[in-house]
Amino acid sequence: MKLNKINSHAAVIMVNRYGLRDEEGKPVESPSEIFLRTARVVAEAENNYRNGIGVIEVREKFFEMMYEMRFVPNGRTMANAGTKHGQLANCFVLPIEDDLGKGTDSIFSVLRKAILTLQTGGGVGFSFGGIRPKGANIGSSKGRATGAVSFIKVYDTAFWVIGQGGGRRSAAMAVLPVWHPDIYEFIKAKSAEGVITNFNISVGITDEFMRAVKNDDEFALRHPENGNLWKMVPARELYQEIVKYAHGNGEPGVLFLDAGERDNPVPHLYKLEATNPCVTGDTLVATPSGYKPVSEIKKGEEINTVLGAGKVKNVEVHESAEVYLVKLSDGSEIRVTAAHQFHVRSTKAKFFEPVRLDKMRIGDMVRVFPGQIPNNKPPASKAKIGDRDYGFLVGLLLGDGCYTERGLSKNVVRVSTHDDEHEWNELIKQKFALVGANDMYTYVNKDSHSMMMDPKPGKIVTEWVRSLKLTPAISLDKDIPMEYVNSNREFLAGMLDGLFSTDGSVDLSTNHPIVRFHTGSVKLARKVRLVLLMFGIHGRVIKSRRATHKTANGRVISNKNPKYDVVIVGESFGQFFKQIKLSHPDKQLRMREAALKTNFTGGNWAAQVKSIEKVGTERVYDLYEEESDTWITNGYVSRGCGEQYLGPYENCCLGSLNMREHVKRIKQVGATKYGLDWDQLEETIRLAVRFLDNVIDANKYVPAVPELEEAAHKIRRIGLSIMGIGDMMYLLGERYGSKRGQELASQLLEFIRFKAMEASVELAKHRGAFPAIKGSIYDPDNFRFAPNKPLVKHVSDFGRPKLNWRELTAKIKKFGIRNAAQTTVAPTGSIATISGLEGYGCEPVFALSYVRHTREGAEKEGKEWREMYYTSSLFDLALKHEGIVKKDRMKIFEEVRANNGSAQGLASVPKKIRETFVVSSDLTVEEHVRMQAVMQRWVDNSISKTINFPANAKESEVAEAYRLGWELGLKGMTVYVEGSRDVVVLEKKGPFEANGEKRVTEEQLCPECGAPLRIEEGCATCPSCAYSRCDK
Repeated sequence: MKLNKINSHAAVIMVNRYGLRDEEGKPVESPSEIFLRTARVVAEAENNYRNGIGVIEVREKFFEMMYEMRFVPNGRTMANAGTKHGQLANCFVLPIEDDLGKGTDSIFSVLRKAILTLQTGGGVGFSFGGIRPKGANIGSSKGRATGAVSFIKVYDTAFWVIGQGGGRRSAAMAVLPVWHPDIYEFIKAKSAEGVITNFNISVGITDEFMRAVKNDDEFALRHPENGNLWKMVPARELYQEIVKYAHGNGEPGVLFLDAGERDNPVPHLYKLEATNPCVTGDTLVATPSGYKPVSEIKKGEEINTVLGAGKVKNVEVHESAEVYLVKLSDGSEIRVTAAHQFHVRSTKAKFFEPVRLDKMRIGDMVRVFPGQIPNNKPPASKAKIGDRDYGFLVGLLLGDGCYTERGLSKNVVRVSTHDDEHEWNELIKQKFALVGANDMYTYVNKDSHSMMMDPKPGKIVTEWVRSLKLTPAISLDKDIPMEYVNSNREFLAGMLDGLFSTDGSVDLSTNHPIVRFHTGSVKLARKVRLVLLMFGIHGRVIKSRRATHKTANGRVISNKNPKYDVVIVGESFGQFFKQIKLSHPDKQLRMREAALKTNFTGGNWAAQVKSIEKVGTERVYDLYEEESDTWITNGYVSRGCGEQYLGPYENCCLGSLNMREHVKRIKQVGATKYGLDWDQLEETIRLAVRFLDNVIDANKYVPAVPELEEAAHKIRRIGLSIMGIGDMMYLLGERYGSKRGQELASQLLEFIRFKAMEASVELAKHRGAFPAIKGSIYDPDNFRFAPNKPLVKHVSDFGRPKLNWRELTAKIKKFGIRNAAQTTVAPTGSIATISGLEGYGCEPVFALSYVRHTREGAEKEGKEWREMYYTSSLFDLALKHEGIVKKDRMKIFEEVRANNGSAQGLASVPKKIRETFVVSSDLTVEEHVRMQAVMQRWVDNSISKTINFPANAKESEVAEAYRLGWELGLKGMTVYVEGSRDVVVLEKKGPFEANGEKRVTEEQLCPECGAPLRIEEGCATCPSCAYSRCDK
């Protein structure tokens, strides 16, 4: 085992932050004892899988890994392991519903859960997107809503009160989606001093919004409850507001919601804050009261699902999205976005699984689902008749009736029949008598024997027809109004009787009897299909192949326009015979004959995808039903399309690889060279993944909030992070932000992701896959995981072993994977400090030499602030290797401090050192963004990084950075313009001037540089020097 490298300053920080204390509050543990306690508690989780065998061995490996600083877990794990709290996670996401107290996720119920969570040391993130906007109606009280920001202030006040009582300073994040009507108030929420102090805020930005900004379009703000339009605003105007306040003080940050959504490994489990509405407004959704266009569905309404019925928890709308027309083999079609998910099975698969349209292929089978017969009275007409007769007459008119506007204007309504069908014709006459027709004129074609029946008095019949919901139409344009589709069993059975008795046929010539409905109107055929689905009958709409055809009684009909058949076979034929008795005597007789001779077996409740074609852009919608997350669209089973970075109640189980400790010295004659120790790094990754998976089991969570433990165990999300990448670049002689630096970061993060997944698969072999793998992107029966491609080409040789993604993918399909998500890049502050690092997380080093102003020890000197000088040890070592003596090095440090902490432009610093030893202010904004982007490709959770701007940066530069980050696929961005924060207590050169500066409490300041801390994803982060902590 290597000697522990922790220095005395780091040891004090570690003991104070993470060590156990006695009754008087004095530390009682050394750093080694903290690591040993942590290793013991986490290793005990092995008992869940190996009956205690190997626990001691695993504990020793965990201890050695931490003691050597190769991997350091998050602060909560070290602070709480083995204590009464036992809560080992850093941050949580809590869902909030627009409800003042009835539900478990109501506004004040969640506030209570948040306070209990904060008391254990966990940070909390919230989306306030579901809160109704300011000024909206409140139905229960007939008042007006106060809006999302008002409740953020309520939470902020509660957290402040808890903090004053000696609890942990609150680490909270508030997110509001950009489409929320309160977005302007939210953006400005922290511009007034002291109004909101316990929250940091971020705007959830969608692809739709960024496209609107790019095209200079208007953007829709929508009511979160029902998706209704609230107001149209110029997208660029709203974007400029976000940029303006971010430029002014670093807030709000931005989260690119759709980028986060695309990496959600468990889209079947929860609706994420990112939204991706996916069907056009005319799509018909099955509900217990009938089919309704999705544009009319409201939050709280019941819809049909594969499990019965459930309430719509959320409605999402996008004003404009690319839409594709999907045509299916049962004759219907649906317009959806590429993100829409159908329940699909391939020709070889047994079960249906949700699959995005952009992952589907021609020939895939989409699940068809029966509807539900509603129980609504049909629209009133002039005649008072029973629903069955009413429906029959409507079906008769739709089938063989003539009710054109020209005919109605002359008081003429006709029905086509045959003069030999005496019993049938008499029945028609009787049915029309119910609406006042006491006579029937007939016109017979002597050649074809076809007959037109003209009920009289024509005026009475015409008035009755005009009182119906039918639109006068020729046969090609006939359609069933939705008021009739959504009526009741008696009416619908009568209507089907009328339709099939007129233009239906029963074919007994094949091995499987067929009943058909024949029409020239594709709209009518598709509506008949929907009505049949309500009766549990799958009718297929096909184009008729007959140029001409004869009826059962010899009538010859010529087809000049396309004709369509609704075809019913197999089990569906049997259901039709049981539920729909035809009034036409000959056809009913043939139905009975079929029933006597066959069992009506067979039938496939699926339709094959025939074509997918892009058809333009439209407003699109999405619904979310919580229990099954399914809904029936045009008769097809669909799944909700949206997804959240962490799902409801999920937590951050974090630990970081120390990249500085994975650099090895390579012996060369006359020079010292360094390279990455890939073998050691692989060993650390495997052990660290095991450690983090154990933490999920060892964690006691918050007993009063059982949802936290349930969510963690269902997904088993871990976040293996990195720290010290800036130190690593210095040692390897690579410039952070350069093209080679970007490639090195990309190769490194791909290696970490690959080996973390590989380790997770190995755990799955022995412990099982995460419980929610069914339906996830890792589901072996519907495998949708595919590794990303690098953002930059991997052409340089950094000694990295080859990675076989195809082989790893095959292993996941075979064994599953233990953890739904594996990697992140978390902010690291205290754990980076105790590890002796100069660069936190994935950040570059902030300054090579600087002055820190602290109150520590200042009082003894009779001062408010005390100056402490810091210089990069790696920079000092590099100068020393160049033969520069200590006296000259000290002069260089002074020059660096006077040069804003940078070595650039200093002739006293050798050129090759200047080229390698860059600091954050030396990088261009584009280099910052691209470094984050190349790493994001291999990180399935989020990345914490600050994009630094010089003090003279313009708002337009911030706007351009956001645009570039969005285009490169970042999930979020935090910007910091130097000097933009209210309190400035870091000086890289001259003395600190306190006059006129605003003051905050010391715990709100960065302990490294003194700048105000920002709370991001439950962690306190310094936007100035990149220090962060998730662990105080």
